[in-house]
Amino acid sequence: MRYSEAKIGRVFVVSVEDGERLPDAIEAFAREQKLTHGLVAMLGAIQNGELVSGPDDPDANPVTILTTLVGKPQDAAVLGTIFPDEDGNPMVHLHGVMARGERVSMGCLRLGVHVWEVAEVVVMELSGTKAVRRFDPEVGFSRLVPDPED
Repeated sequence: MRYSEAKIGRVFVVSVEDGERLPDAIEAFAREQKLTHGLVAMLGAIQNGELVSGPDDPDANPVTILTTLVGKPQDAAVLGTIFPDEDGNPMVHLHGVMARGERVSMGCLRLGVHVWEVAEVVVMELSGTKAVRRFDPEVGFSRLVPDPED
């Protein structure tokens, strides 16, 4: 286990509007606010997109993903983080659970979904940490490095 300590900085209440794409809208907001480290919580509804819903073969390198299509509007609860990539750009990592009728699914939103009507988002800035996301070519995705000076 690796870790770094952080403190809560600014807290934002954000309304992501109908048709805006996640995670793009939150990354754009973070760039506008010069926010590179944070925690994201969202309640609302999503539609039209695709979720990463697991590795196809957990032993494959790089990892090949399974996906789930999101079509019609679904209620969603999403939790995620914001950490900078190696160039200092804020990268959002969101996982959510969605439901439409009796069908419930969960996955990573990195491939993108669109907000249906509205999504209520709270973003808490984390300060005092130098955590960064570094691309790992062996697995084919970025990993969080809590203390890049270790």
